[in-house]
Parts: sequence; C-alpha cells; structure tokens
Amino acid sequence: MKKASDKNNQADFIWKKHLKLLACPECYGDLYECGEKLKCATCNCEYVIRQGVPFLLTHESNERIKQFVKTHLIHGGQGSNKVFIRLKNRFPSMSLIFDAIYPPPPTVNIIPKQTYCEIAHLLEKVGKHGIILNIGSGEKTSAGWKLWKHLSPESQAEVINIDIAPFANVNVVADALRLPFKDASASCMIIQSVLEHIPEPLSLISEIARVTKIGGCVYAEIPFIQGFHPDPNDYQRYTFTGIQHIFSNYFKEIRSGVSIGPTSALCWILREYLSMLTNSEGFSLFIKFISSWFLAPFRYLDYFMAKRKDALRIACEIYYLGERHNKEGTYARK
Repeated sequence: MKKASDKNNQADFIWKKHLKLLACPECYGDLYECGEKLKCATCNCEYVIRQGVPFLLTHESNERIKQFVKTHLIHGGQGSNKVFIRLKNRFPSMSLIFDAIYPPPPTVNIIPKQTYCEIAHLLEKVGKHGIILNIGSGEKTSAGWKLWKHLSPESQAEVINIDIAPFANVNVVADALRLPFKDASASCMIIQSVLEHIPEPLSLISEIARVTKIGGCVYAEIPFIQGFHPDPNDYQRYTFTGIQHIFSNYFKEIRSGVSIGPTSALCWILREYLSMLTNSEGFSLFIKFISSWFLAPFRYLDYFMAKRKDALRIACEIYYLGERHNKEGTYARK
C-alpha cells in the first residue's frame, strides 16, 4: 500500500498525479494549476497550495474550520487534557516525559487480526486501480492504526489523507461535506471516528456515495456508547441498526460488528462519572488522570466480552464495511 504519510516525499506528488480527479468544492468543476494555486475552470475560484498541500475549502467551510484549527492546533483539542497541553507548551524539553505519563484512552480496538486482514485485503483489491480516500485522517491515522498495519506495502492502491486541518500526514485539506473530488472518482472510502463530529451525517454519507465508484466500498468505525468528546464538536451516536440504515441507500453491507467492546464503554462512563463528583476543574482532571490509569487494564476484557452475542447492545464502537450498489440515490448537493 502506497501510504500518503510522508509529506516531504509524496504529498505533492499524489495530488498532482490525480489532479484530473480533483474538483472545485464550490461547483465541482475542473481544477488546474496556476502558480502556487489551483483554479476552477468553471467558477474561477482559487485555492492556495501551502507546502505542497492544496487547501480545497469553500468560503463557508473556511470560516467554520478556522475555529477548529485554533482550538486543536493551539490548545490541543477540546478533548485533550488541558493541564498536559499547558505543561508541554511551558516545558517543551520534557515533552517525551509528559507523553509517557499521559493518561491512556478508555478504549481498545478488539477487531480480530483475521478480520482486519480480510477487510484490508478487500480494500486493496477494490482500490488496486484507483485511489482510497481516508477522510478525517488526523495526524497519524491513530484512530485506526490496526487497519493501516494490515495494509500490504506491496499493494498498488494509493491512499490520499484528507482532513480539515494541515496535519503532518494530510495530502488534501478539505471539508468532508464538500469533498473536492469528481463523481465516482474513488475506489474506497475510509471514515474512522469521524461521523460523530459531522453536524450533517446523512449529507456526509451522500457525499461519500457520490465520490465512490459503483462496486467500490466504504469502511467506517462509528461510536455507540461513548462520552462526549468534541473535536471540534460532537453531535450524535448510532446503534447497530441505525448504522445499517443510514448506509443502506447507497451501500450493501458486506460485514459489520463490534470494534470497541462494552467494557471500554463502561470504563469511559466510570471515568467521566468519577471526575464529575467535584466542581473543581483541577481536582476533576486529577481524578480523571488517576481513574484512566486504574481502569486501563480492564479494557482488555473486551477481547472476551465482545464475542458475546449481546455485545452490540452496549458496544462502545461498531464497524461497517459496505459495497457501493448501483441503485439510484439523491446526492445532498447544494
């Protein structure tokens, strides 16, 4: 798999290689290079290229995303531990120490290795002669590192990382609700821990369907029972049947199941419950720090609990793999 993670060597090359697949996010017209910008041949909108990465955002998206960039890149994200962020900013030489003691997340992904291998193999097979779009890739694709671990380095499929901020591995800065790609231009779409942060989730799925080729596939990991984690915001949760329903207009399910089990959900709730027993922000963060480390070992019970037949009823997160069918759908274009 040709991962688009080394910005110095590949970022500029990847989007230029697939320039014919890119589209203006305002009108979906053709784009062409014009110096250090991309310009739309239809509406004449211009998009800046910074350090080899095109910023393909509509004016509306730009205004909305400015707040996210300020919150996430400067303050560490609304879901981060503010004390650690302040300490790292004040004592940068001790960053490695702070990273080592940073409280662990309350979750652990328990999708079996064999299942991940099968999913990765399908993504590679379908994406062999096309591109794979990783929407909401983040800084290091950390939300779904197990999937990337099982993608073969020999695969000919190319991954283009997309996010609303210029993180280290991002190849195209864009809004997921206005993907700057032409209809049926991608073979596979990946959205891991993204849907809950989108204010219009059905519009996102419609947009994903628009860009995905018939016979292509989508792989998603979506939360069910999780605490509120705004990054920059947090809007919704989905049950197992809810996930099947929202994808059914455009995709046929191939497989689905528990990606993060019920014990992780319990650990998350306990951590938040204990930290809210005090009104002191400092003491609350201290309780969350201690409880995170105390509860961390219990997460691994999910390797057993997630196999229970009723695990889907209180799962922390659910995964979905679907194939783009050829039924007509109505895209949520504006």
